Amino acid sequence: FIWRIKANAFRNLASCLHLNLRQNFLLLQPNVFNGLKNLHILELGGNTNLGELPLNGFNGLELLGRLDLSNLTIKSINDGAFNGLFGLKMLDLQHNELKTLEAETFMGL
Repeated sequence: FIWRIKANAFRNLASCLHLNLRQNFLLLQPNVFNGLKNLHILELGGNTNLGELPLNGFNGLELLGRLDLSNLTIKSINDGAFNGLFGLKMLDLQHNELKTLEAETFMGL
């Protein structure tokens, strides 16, 4: 299992289109996805340690079209967590522990 990915760990993977990090114990660190500027699909489902999405957690992923955040036990989503995801077409939030979504939750999409 992967527990932690350091900031800028993917900085040399500009040609990566699909990243599958499902079923680990990840905690998202700021700037962890820097360098994945051509990423289209990011799968994070099943990372049960991920209870919260950090502000600007997906910075630099302007071309991301699909984001899988299912089965993460997310209790809250910080306003601006999705900032910069201009190309997002599909967002999967099923099977989380969200109770309320604020008007600003999807700001920046």
